[in-house]
Amino acid sequence: MLVEPSLVHVLVGNRTWSLEAVGDQDSLLAGVVDDEQLAAFPYGLILWPAASALATWLDHDRSWLAGRRILEIGSGIGLAGLVAASHGASVVQTDWQPAVLELAAKAADRNHVDRIERRIGDWRAWPDDLTGFDAVIGSDIFYERSVHDNLTALLPRLIRPGGEIRITDPLRPQAFDLLDRWEREKRFRIELERLGTTGDNTPKEIMGIRLTLP
Repeated sequence: MLVEPSLVHVLVGNRTWSLEAVGDQDSLLAGVVDDEQLAAFPYGLILWPAASALATWLDHDRSWLAGRRILEIGSGIGLAGLVAASHGASVVQTDWQPAVLELAAKAADRNHVDRIERRIGDWRAWPDDLTGFDAVIGSDIFYERSVHDNLTALLPRLIRPGGEIRITDPLRPQAFDLLDRWEREKRFRIELERLGTTGDNTPKEIMGIRLTLP
């Protein structure tokens, strides 16, 4: 791990969650010395505003979570999955970097949340057994255009008929481009709503995205 994480406390609804995270992107980038390290940049070690917004969105809809089998993709340190599991969902958290999932496991132990499994999940080579979920959740996963084709092929496989995907995004242009493409190709039914959260003591506007199969 290039930078050691520190303990942060995040209020979601009426509960404070304690997780280990790296404080900012610059501190991680300072440890990057070559292109190989940049390609493996551990974005998931940071608690991004869209992740906090997703956790809050789920907390507001807690009755929707109970009893559901939920997959979290690009989980990072796992705040949203913790919230989902605390409200009765059975959660599988996935990320492609083991160090990130280790922090997610520590967060679950620290906050006394079970009902969570963690798996390595590479969108380019997805495990065949991780499909057919009641719901999929993720935050800020559209930032890299190079993975858009992978997500376009993968996401429909992940939910059962009648299932739902919920993604949060900080209004990135590349996210709107991907959603426009999916709408033109009739890949999903798309609903958008504005969400608010706070990152680095600065209000951020976050977009909540609901996807269902046509």
